[in-house]
Amino acid sequence: MTRLDKDLMPHDRMAALTVLASNLAESLKKTTTFLSGNVLMLADFWKTLEPLAKKEAGQSPSEGDEMAFTISEFSKTLKNINHSIKELNGLAKGLKPYTRLDVQGFTLVEAATPLKAALDLTDHLFGPHVSRDIQIEPVLPSFFGNAHQVTLAMVNVLINAADAMENMKKTETGAEAPHKKERLTVRAYRDHHTLRYEFQDTGPGVPPEFTQNMDMTDKIWQPLFSTKPPTQGAGMGLPIARVLLQSHQGTIVLGPPQPGHGACFRITLPAT
Repeated sequence: MTRLDKDLMPHDRMAALTVLASNLAESLKKTTTFLSGNVLMLADFWKTLEPLAKKEAGQSPSEGDEMAFTISEFSKTLKNINHSIKELNGLAKGLKPYTRLDVQGFTLVEAATPLKAALDLTDHLFGPHVSRDIQIEPVLPSFFGNAHQVTLAMVNVLINAADAMENMKKTETGAEAPHKKERLTVRAYRDHHTLRYEFQDTGPGVPPEFTQNMDMTDKIWQPLFSTKPPTQGAGMGLPIARVLLQSHQGTIVLGPPQPGHGACFRITLPAT
């Protein structure tokens, strides 16, 4: 393991924790919002129904005790649900410190530094069937951030590209496909006050159902979701990349599909 590998490991683990904590906090928020709304509605109905139920219980001595017990238990149930909602809200608030990465240690970073490091770290993943076209503008501004975190984000994108083009070597039966040269194109350039990095591969691309529907496109950024075979990842690479870049006020998006090409991921960072 290289020194850079060791430096990246804690950032990888912290980013994975951040992704999972953010996802859990968001799920808890949606759940408690749904429950709160429905409990309020039930409570309003109960204000009307409870007097009627008590009146009915008084008029039917044979069922009065059972009705009284039901009325009492229903009121307790509403209180218990409200208590549980408060507990879930407290849990969501407790996750808040883990939903953002620490920005301590941010410094000025040369734009090409994390990209070159990521390319070096993943070089062994691209076999002889892949040619690499690396286009880095000779003069680029710096950005304010953590070089290791941005490197890790780019490593995850490059791993996806390598896996995609490796899968192109095999046919549907799993046999080696006829020889075909794949291509990885990486660009780094300045666009006004923004740094842009593009990663284009010639793999199969993201399935059409994920590029033609916004709800489906959002799924590729969800933790533990993957379109790759189970042996090629756990679906954490892109969510981790996104969290790392968001901590730098940056973005990562899937570019529009291009006929004859695979996937294109675009990273932006604010330039200094």
